Amino acid sequence: MAAKGFSEASSSALLNAGVVTFRDDNELPRGQDISSELLKAIEETKISVVVFSKNYASSRWCLEELIGSFAESFAKHEERFKDQKERIEKWREALTVGGNLSGYDLRSMSNGYESRFIQKIVKDVLGKLNRNIHNGLHVATLPVALESRVKRMVRPPSPKLCTTWFVKNIKIDNVDRGINLIKERLCCRRVFIALDDLDESTQCRALVADRKWFGPGSRILVATRDEHLLTELEVDERYKVERLNNEESIELLSLYAFRRPAPEEDYLQLSNSLVEHAQRLPLALEILGSFLFKRSQREWENFVEKLQKVPHHQVHKKLRISTYDTLDDDFLKAMFLDIACFYIGMDKDYVITILDGCGFFPKIGFQVLLERSLIEIGPHNQKLQMHDLLRDMGREIVREESLSHPGYRSRLWFHQDVVDVLTKHMGIESVEGLSLDVPALKDVVVSTEAFAKMINLRLLKINSAHFTGSYEKISKELRWFCWRECPLAVLPPNLHLDNLVVLDMRFSSVKKVWRETKSRLRLKILDLSYSVHLGETPNFARLSSLERLELKGCTGLVECCSKLSNLPEHLSKMEALRKLIVSGSAITELPNSIALLKKLEDLSLYRLGEELPSESCFSFFSSCTSPKTNVSSSLLLPESFHHLSSLKNLDLSECNLSDNEISLDFGSFHLLRSLNLGGNKFCNLPAGISCHPSIKILVLNNCRNLRSLTELPKNLWSVEAKQCTSIERYPNLSNLDSVRFIRFSNSQETNEIQWWDFRSFHGSAAYSWSEIDPSQPKKWFTSKWRCFEAYFPAREVPDWFEYKEVGSSVSFFMPSILLYLQYISRIKQRDVRLLIGQTTLYLDGNFCKDHAWVSYMTPHILIKDIRAEEGDEIEVSFERLGGILVNKCGIYLPIRERVPNWNL
Repeated sequence: MAAKGFSEASSSALLNAGVVTFRDDNELPRGQDISSELLKAIEETKISVVVFSKNYASSRWCLEELIGSFAESFAKHEERFKDQKERIEKWREALTVGGNLSGYDLRSMSNGYESRFIQKIVKDVLGKLNRNIHNGLHVATLPVALESRVKRMVRPPSPKLCTTWFVKNIKIDNVDRGINLIKERLCCRRVFIALDDLDESTQCRALVADRKWFGPGSRILVATRDEHLLTELEVDERYKVERLNNEESIELLSLYAFRRPAPEEDYLQLSNSLVEHAQRLPLALEILGSFLFKRSQREWENFVEKLQKVPHHQVHKKLRISTYDTLDDDFLKAMFLDIACFYIGMDKDYVITILDGCGFFPKIGFQVLLERSLIEIGPHNQKLQMHDLLRDMGREIVREESLSHPGYRSRLWFHQDVVDVLTKHMGIESVEGLSLDVPALKDVVVSTEAFAKMINLRLLKINSAHFTGSYEKISKELRWFCWRECPLAVLPPNLHLDNLVVLDMRFSSVKKVWRETKSRLRLKILDLSYSVHLGETPNFARLSSLERLELKGCTGLVECCSKLSNLPEHLSKMEALRKLIVSGSAITELPNSIALLKKLEDLSLYRLGEELPSESCFSFFSSCTSPKTNVSSSLLLPESFHHLSSLKNLDLSECNLSDNEISLDFGSFHLLRSLNLGGNKFCNLPAGISCHPSIKILVLNNCRNLRSLTELPKNLWSVEAKQCTSIERYPNLSNLDSVRFIRFSNSQETNEIQWWDFRSFHGSAAYSWSEIDPSQPKKWFTSKWRCFEAYFPAREVPDWFEYKEVGSSVSFFMPSILLYLQYISRIKQRDVRLLIGQTTLYLDGNFCKDHAWVSYMTPHILIKDIRAEEGDEIEVSFERLGGILVNKCGIYLPIRERVPNWNL
């Protein structure tokens, strides 16, 4: 075979094995000094393959590559270059070295078969480069529900993508050598690289630090629990793997427990109990299913009962290693344990305030816990959430501090443990937090002596408790004191409050919070909501650090000689105040000094225009259930009100405001994002509100005199006008480019609203609460399944719908790109529900006429489990939940228009 052909075949085989090769006729640009370029390239190579052919030395350039020749051809060059004796001597020496090299002879090996001969060369080269090819990729043994998720995560690979290969048993002396090896072997190849369970950026820098290491068209897939790693890597796209649904979870559990995709009939309920316990976490389902393989039903029952009290050891161990143990410092670990034991379901900002008072640096800490998926924050209500198994893991870590003596643990939350520790005086200095969130102590009198040894107690939640003894026994280190339904009329003077940052006394019996104190308090949150006996506000001059004051439902705030009450002028002393809630109290007038609250961001004055009886103090709940009096007065807003330039959220609902009283200059609230004007008497929206640049949420529910909605803010994200029965004019949709939610109910039905055309709305990005709440993490994973929703009075499905049917189902043919738009009419129930696929939609409101519901949806929410191809017929049906009547429905497929890339 010719040397050129053999070299080309060998080079291709080496490239396919991941070895970068070059030859002078392939890699060097024409017109350059070939000799100097080749010499430089040869010096930088790790290995050279020398190919001798019969006429090899006839080329001067071949001699330069090898610096050698055969005797017959060499003699000709010696005559030709007789004036360059030094070069001739170099060639002669190289000939001697080359002749002494051991090698392979095609004629005597592999029976003369060239392909086998080349494979032997490749194997030898790989051995010298310390590389071995491993053909095959390990995947999950039982890959339940992987296919649909992978399809949504990764676009179909190009058919030109090279064969996937893996290497093993690589012995690398240091990271730098490994980096160089990756660059050398993969720089010219189009590769697909998967990095699983990445938890440190140094790992990534050692493996894929620079995209230039790989050939054009390469793809890198990183799986990690730490979202911030993706930020460091500046990834192009992110995908949060969806949890298994209940059906998938049962299948995965059954494959491990029964070696079949469904449980045996007698084990179905027990299997559902385990899935509920595991919260559909694959790791837990695999471990629990394997443990229960070939066990009896009685053993299953006993095991399920045990799990209610003690987490499974292997689940706990693996979760801890991969989550809690990876946290960088003790502050993060303490924060995680506090949340797991005390704060799930609580307001994010409320908890951050407490943890900040404990010195845990929660602003950065929360972000880290979010990035590592250890906590979640509800997108709508900003409540802390945590997977049940992570919660149980955190609590088990605390329980393991002292298995037999709960009083020796750092945190106490289990009600029986708390009762035992308090009634038997078992607590010592190791106790940092104690919470009793059930009325177990309502009829028990606790001696304060039980707290005498808990000198490091910083968190105390003990609702409904009655104490005896001296309150100075309670820790001076308290940062959070939650004593709801406190029976005292005033807090005792010997209760140490100097380090307290949150005092929560909702539903308490206090008439006065505390007697006059000379010292300034560190208090940041004071919540006295629904303390109906509260007769006066505290001296705010002593609360200069207060950021949040809640007096909602404090109906006893009535001055002795007056029917109505004012907020005190010294309210302005609270320079740090950011949130003020006085909803439902007896206050009907705000002081001019409120304008001095320069940092105030949230203000709720809900139901402050309602006149209250002065002869008695009645509970909040009775005031809610009793009919309103016919005589009412409007909330008096001072002229200085418009100076609250930091306001972001303002609630003026049910304040009996008329057109004259609502004529505020809302333009002065240039940061305002959420405005609630519901339940007022005005007929027209405030002048100039349509020009407001930052209002995202506008609520106008129960404004029964409101006639027109034509002047809406141009950047509005959500608008609600439920039970606005007098509306005659509706907005022009073309002026609302950013709107995601439209909720109108029981207003006038007009031709204008009946034929609204929503076809232009599908091009908008999917909605996220972080758009309207900057406090949400910037990289927060958001749902992409719905990008527009509206309901409003209407009877017919518009003509531009391609598929329309009478009844509750409609069929269509699968296109290559798909979005949904559905209509529903004749909704006549209060707070009805609609089930579509795996999604339940709640339509709140007292519907008394036909309405339409419209929604744009991305494909996978409705057909993610359907293996349908283009051209297949799909039927969508609406299941009745809560008495809904679906009269007509339709689907529109905007495949001819520009649609967003959903990466499916």
